[in-house]
Amino acid sequence: MDTGIRDFCVKYNDKLKNDKDIKENQLDFFSDYRDRISFNLNMYVSCPNTMWMGLYNGQNLFRLDDEDLEYLHKKYSKKIEAEMEQNIAKIRVDYKDSLNGL
Repeated sequence: MDTGIRDFCVKYNDKLKNDKDIKENQLDFFSDYRDRISFNLNMYVSCPNTMWMGLYNGQNLFRLDDEDLEYLHKKYSKKIEAEMEQNIAKIRVDYKDSLNGL
C-alpha cells in the first residue's frame, strides 16, 4: 500500500473539516489552535554520489489550490478504494479455510 496516497486523502478530508469549522466558528487569535492544512508542490533534485549537509526537502514551487486538491483527491481516492477491495478479498481468502472447516 502506498501510504503517501492514503495520507494525502486523510489529510485532505481533515483540511475540509478544519476549513469549514474555522469559517463557521470564529475564535480570537490567542485561543484558536486549529490546524491550517495546506499542500505544496515541491521539486527535489539529486545527484548521484553526493550528500547534502543538513536537511534538504526540495524547493517549494507553489501551493496547490482547491481545484488541484479536489482533482487529486478524486484521482487517488479511486486507487485507495480499489486497494481496499483487493485487501478485503485477500483477507476473505486467508480466512476461508478456518470458517469452512466444519
